[in-house]
Amino acid sequence: MDNALTWFEIPVKDIKKAKAFYQAVFRLELNDMVIEDMKLAIFPATQVSGTLIEEMDYVASERGVVIYLNIPDSIEAVLVRAERAGGQVVTPKTLIQEDVGWSAAFRDIDGTLIGLYQSA
Repeated sequence: MDNALTWFEIPVKDIKKAKAFYQAVFRLELNDMVIEDMKLAIFPATQVSGTLIEEMDYVASERGVVIYLNIPDSIEAVLVRAERAGGQVVTPKTLIQEDVGWSAAFRDIDGTLIGLYQSA
């Protein structure tokens, strides 16, 4: 097994708003897809990927499964963009270990907890 994570789904209430939020925060383009009734916005990746998935009755849990997403630059920059886009910082940049790196977390516009990881 090359990766522990093979796919992720981040449920959202409004796919258009959520797509704009994640594109602004992570500086990437999500690809739209519709499968039957499901509206998706898929993260670009070469190995492990995932999607935003619209669920009208979605209610974010206070602390459910937390995924950690790769960042395009620094944790600090991502947290600033998350707040500007309507998210809320939950855990500021925190040292894991000198030889490992840092982590942080924010809630997206639907209240989902998203983790960030920056290697040492």
